[in-house]
Amino acid sequence: MSRLFNISLQDLFRGLILAVVNSVLTTLYTALQNGGSIDWKSVALVAITSVIGYLLKALATDEEGKIMGKV
Repeated sequence: MSRLFNISLQDLFRGLILAVVNSVLTTLYTALQNGGSIDWKSVALVAITSVIGYLLKALATDEEGKIMGKV
């Protein structure tokens, strides 16, 4: 984990992994709901919001994982 208000390469890598996992799950879910049809725009939106959400979380936590920990 990185310091408070910093993002490391490890944080970026974890965010990208989260985006891939969420995108795969979204693809499977939409395919099951729509009888095999996949809404790729929705899948891309989930991937982008997953990365942004994880990076915002990484910015707001310290080395110990505490939100706004040492402020």
